[in-house]
Amino acid sequence: MFINIKKLLTKEINKHGLGSQFTAMNVIIEYKKECVNQLGEDALKNLIPRSYKDKKLHIDATNSAWAQHLHVRQTSLIENINKALENNKLLGFSIHIKNNA
Repeated sequence: MFINIKKLLTKEINKHGLGSQFTAMNVIIEYKKECVNQLGEDALKNLIPRSYKDKKLHIDATNSAWAQHLHVRQTSLIENINKALENNKLLGFSIHIKNNA
């Protein structure tokens, strides 16, 4: 008899109270993949994921131009991230422009 490893891992992760951290990690990994696919390699240097809370990914943008790039691609990014994760783990982005002055 075989046990589905996905079910077993999910059960163990939740048993130890790590479900939210695991979800956050997966959302950020998928965001990075999609960010590179849709915006290019430089995007990861300029659109830095900081946290995931209440189904929102909080991102620091280096300037308003990068924030606008992300905003324009937001719908497509979210759709692709949710396809990869199942169950609509991401509802939106919260973009904060970091002032390096």
